[in-house]
Amino acid sequence: MMSAPPPLQKQVHKYRDVGATYEERRYGSEHMEFYRRMRDEELTRVLQAEFGSRPGLEILEVGCGTGPTLEHLATTLTQPHITGADLADEMLDQSRQRIDDRELDVGLVKASCHCLPFDTGTFDVVVATRFIHQFTHADKMRIVEEFDRVTKPGGLIIVEFYGRFFESLQIRFTSLGKRKSKETYLSHYPSAREVREIIAAGFVFRPLRLVGSRVLLSVFGQGFVRRLTRLMRFPVLKAMVDEYFVVRRK
Repeated sequence: MMSAPPPLQKQVHKYRDVGATYEERRYGSEHMEFYRRMRDEELTRVLQAEFGSRPGLEILEVGCGTGPTLEHLATTLTQPHITGADLADEMLDQSRQRIDDRELDVGLVKASCHCLPFDTGTFDVVVATRFIHQFTHADKMRIVEEFDRVTKPGGLIIVEFYGRFFESLQIRFTSLGKRKSKETYLSHYPSAREVREIIAAGFVFRPLRLVGSRVLLSVFGQGFVRRLTRLMRFPVLKAMVDEYFVVRRK
C-alpha cells in the first residue's frame, strides 16, 4: 500500500478530512467559479497555441483533486489521453465519480509527485493547478524535475503559482505577521527569482486571477475583469496578479 512521504502526510490527512465538502468550499462562490473558468480557458488557449487541434495528446495532471481540470480537458480537446494523479483517496474517489458521471475516458492513478510511476518522456503535457504552493522551495524544484522527466522532448510543463506581492504586504503590515511565520507563509508565494529557479529559463507568464477579484467582479462584472486579467501579462502590471500559470517547453 502506497504511503505518503513526510512532506505530504499533512496534506493527505487534510484532504481526507475535508474531501466530501472540498468542491463546494473551494469553488462554490461566484468569484471562485469565475476563476476556475478563467483557468480552464487559459489552459485551452495554451494548448491550442502550442499543439493546434492535434488529436491524441498525452496529458498528465498532477494533484488532480476532485477532477475539474480533467473534465475540462476531456471535454475540450480532440481525443486526448488523460491521466490524473493524486495521493489522497478522497480526491481520487471524487474524480472517479465525476468521470463516471460524464462517461469520460480518463485514467486515475494514486501516486506521489516525488516519484511518478511513469516512464521517462511519457507525456506531451504535464500540468499542475493549485498544487505546488504547499511544498518548500527545495521540494518545488525536485517536483518540477520529476515533471520534466516524464515530459516528452518538445512537450509542455504548465504549473500554477500564487503571486507574492500582495501577500508580502499583508504579512508585513497587518496582524497576519503576528500570527504566522513570515518564512513559512511566504513559501506558498514564491518570488520571481524563486520561480525562475523552480521552472528554469524560458517560461511564459499567463495571468489567471487578480488581487481583489471578488470586489472587481462585484463592481465591474466579468467582462471587464476578463479583459483586465489578460492585460496583466505586461511586466509592470504583474504585481496585481494573484494566481498565474508558467508554461515551459521542454
